[in-house]
Amino acid sequence: MAVEQIGVRHSRVLGIGIGSVVILVVVRIGLTTYFTKMTDLEMQTKRVATGVERIHAFRAEEARALGTSAVPLDRAMVAVANRQRAVEPKQSTDNGAIDGWKERPKAAPASWPLPPPLPGANAADAGDAAADSAGPTAAAPTADAGSPTPHSPEHH
Repeated sequence: MAVEQIGVRHSRVLGIGIGSVVILVVVRIGLTTYFTKMTDLEMQTKRVATGVERIHAFRAEEARALGTSAVPLDRAMVAVANRQRAVEPKQSTDNGAIDGWKERPKAAPASWPLPPPLPGANAADAGDAAADSAGPTAAAPTADAGSPTPHSPEHH
């Protein structure tokens, strides 16, 4: 009884792989060249169709509009260079966000609880300030507020 041996021919797999890469590179170069030529042709067609005279007329009209604006271009450039603002910022009078909060079913609490004091801070001062500002909703500092965390340098 003959046993059929199935073996992988590494040279054939390598040849197919290299051939695939070569085909991909050639196709990419060909497509890039084609699209570059088509883009150049389209740009040239638009230049001819538009006409150089119309382009120059359009640019002259833009230059005239810039020269006859409320603030001449030269003065505006000097103002920008001197960091002067043509328009000063002012507070908004839009109450849309406030009206949206009025539609909320529950009102926000009058005072939010303060976070616990940082380790190393004067606990007496921080506790008094938290009690004064937040009232009965202030969170009490935890007993392990000064203990090292697993990621702190003191832990290792």
